[in-house]
Amino acid sequence: MSKIVELKCLKHKYPDRTEVSACGLDFLVEEGEKVGLVGGNGSGKTTLIIHLVGMLRPTEGSVSVLGVDPYKNFSKIGEAVGVVVQQVEDQLVGPTVEEDIKFSLINYGFSKNKIEKRTKEVMSRLGIEDLRKKVIHYLSGGQKKRVALAGALALKPKLLVLDEAFNQIDPDGLSKVVNLIDDYCQNEDMAVVMAVSNKEDIKHFNTIYLLEDGKITFKGTKEELEERGGSQFCSH
Repeated sequence: MSKIVELKCLKHKYPDRTEVSACGLDFLVEEGEKVGLVGGNGSGKTTLIIHLVGMLRPTEGSVSVLGVDPYKNFSKIGEAVGVVVQQVEDQLVGPTVEEDIKFSLINYGFSKNKIEKRTKEVMSRLGIEDLRKKVIHYLSGGQKKRVALAGALALKPKLLVLDEAFNQIDPDGLSKVVNLIDDYCQNEDMAVVMAVSNKEDIKHFNTIYLLEDGKITFKGTKEELEERGGSQFCSH
């Protein structure tokens, strides 16, 4: 398997002089791997996530995504990295559900036939076909999350980066989301990294990393994390 992500001793200083770091263990993600990132509030989970998609440049350390620096090669890897942010309203740009899902496909120059095929497929598999003509503004929080996930997955990315993306999704919708992500990981070699705050979500990941006091202090399975007591950083 090839490395999709490699992060070494990341440090970032924000304009207000807040410093966030993720040192200790190296953060590695291979193709097909599903990685959950846990830690308390302010531990640096979101900062790490934002660096993976090239929206921040580290003050110190290195970040490699698909073999390149994501900050310097933002346009080069954009199509290969799907993203769902925590405040999902910030990334929904289409007036309707269908138009929003199609937006990135159109932006990256996919053929009309492929745009239609992928949009229909992802809406069907996520159970949102009945929402396709709905205005985004009137959707529930959980529906908005599924629409954002549909837009990201329609690209069939090599890396899917999620910031607490399962919150607010009802159990049936979440089951569809998890099944589709699993399918893409197994059959498309997609890798997933998600910042996790809900203890119940840990079970969906092969590998868990724990961030504490500016350090990555643990890498292992859900069971190993629970034995260590690290799941205390997640809510019920």
